[in-house]
Amino acid sequence: NFGGTGVGLAVPHPTPANPTDVVLGFDTLEEYQASSPHFGCITGRFANRVGNARFTLDGVTYTLPANNGPHCLHGGSKGFDKKIWEVQEVPRLAATAENGGGGQALVLRYTSADGEEGFPGALAVQVRYELNDRNQLVMDYVATTDKPTVLNLTNHSYFNLGGHGSGSAMGHVLQMFASRYLPTDSTNLPTGEVALVQDTPFDFRNPTAVGARVDSPHPQLGFGCGYDHNYVLDKALHSEDPGDRAPELAAVLTEPQSGRGLRVYTTEPGLQLYTANHLATGAP
Repeated sequence: NFGGTGVGLAVPHPTPANPTDVVLGFDTLEEYQASSPHFGCITGRFANRVGNARFTLDGVTYTLPANNGPHCLHGGSKGFDKKIWEVQEVPRLAATAENGGGGQALVLRYTSADGEEGFPGALAVQVRYELNDRNQLVMDYVATTDKPTVLNLTNHSYFNLGGHGSGSAMGHVLQMFASRYLPTDSTNLPTGEVALVQDTPFDFRNPTAVGARVDSPHPQLGFGCGYDHNYVLDKALHSEDPGDRAPELAAVLTEPQSGRGLRVYTTEPGLQLYTANHLATGAP
């Protein structure tokens, strides 16, 4: 319940008797408390960066902790990744057409007080994890607040489909259904420009190894020491009612040696590609 953290994800491949953990993590709670780079956690109130650690809402300017250079990253110095979440176990799911025969689920809840880390409004958050018999990991986020606020929740798992501790993931093959991305400044804050990926190292519209162009002399790759950019999903450009959209396929990732694959579906208009550029050498 510390940070709502997923510490592992065992994939039954090649056989159920020999599953492989495909997300990075530590062995002990103490390691997560001391030095976790947001392994597997619920990230909020606001995942990614709030520029210059402040924002204005309804004429009021709110100041946040600057914990990433001049910016506020992932909700501040004590974001949701460092909170104790209430855990509710859910009975095994009944079989449906969507889950392929049932599955397991877990609900986590946390209430963030008005003013916590500088954000306005008391915020009640519920996150539901479901792992079903179709090998789908489903994450549902619901939040309510008593006053206007900003919110951007996500899960911060680091995936290596070759297996935890198997080495670099740069040989993974990625396809993203996005023809535009958001360039950043030298502090990794989006500039407001929406740029085409065509003829750049950011073009993953066709399946391409993640590391094939990561060392290209492109200034955007230099800013983040690799990929740390948000992509504008093509489906978002054509949606008339994004608030009532079903999850759609956004990206496909495969690991050629093992044959494992990951498909990402989302209701959101953007998808962040981050290649663990600041993960310490020797990390799990």
